[in-house]
Amino acid sequence: MTPAISGQTLILIVDCDPKITSVLQNLLERERYQVVTARDASEGLWAFRKIALTDRSILAVVDMSLPSRTGLEICRVIRSSPRGQKTPILALSGPEGADLKIQTLTEGAADDFLEKPFNPREFLVRIGVLLRRYYREEFRGLRFVFGPLTFDSDRMELRLSGKEILLTPIEYRIMHYLILHQGFLIRKEDLSAALWSPDAMVEEDNLKVHICSIRKKLGDPAKASRFIETVRGFGYRFRKHWQEAPPPEKDAP
Repeated sequence: MTPAISGQTLILIVDCDPKITSVLQNLLERERYQVVTARDASEGLWAFRKIALTDRSILAVVDMSLPSRTGLEICRVIRSSPRGQKTPILALSGPEGADLKIQTLTEGAADDFLEKPFNPREFLVRIGVLLRRYYREEFRGLRFVFGPLTFDSDRMELRLSGKEILLTPIEYRIMHYLILHQGFLIRKEDLSAALWSPDAMVEEDNLKVHICSIRKKLGDPAKASRFIETVRGFGYRFRKHWQEAPPPEKDAP
């Protein structure tokens, strides 16, 4: 098992297949999640009881086809605890698990179900959706601090090194959405859907123009962004861990 890292979301993976566990762990750690792994039911429940004592955000990924005790049993045990009632659970199963999927979701033993084999991007998106659903309240009415940047979600006030940055209403909404989903990769389509109604006549480049305007006001160029990262062909991510601005290049002697 991996040691705890302060301040990160803890994701517990309970799966008897070491190859799948390794793939998921690498995938999640690249997204800056802290991962704890378990190979069977007893190890998984022991790990959950241990991490449940922390004040960290937790999510459990449970394989339904475990030996000895089934994944459904594990989900039930987790759900029966006070902390487990507030923990999102993603169940994994093979294509033969249709009836199990219906039973698991009907009971509320898990929040979502993903059939193997699955697309890694879909896996990450489902993880992000579950975390936002359960822990959204943590982001309301708070003042966010990212190095020299502060954002007050109640006042809709943005400051850089103490100086207020004046944004347009749509720019505030963009910043608010990205910060609420900090660390997560947001598709352009999802961000646009959150900003404009379906029947709104919006030019394809509108979002890009607004993002460029925000970056300009923050002195945050796309190629060396400290705050808003562009993932070409997909969307944007507000960096959970801000980066120092690179020093200015010196003129050659």
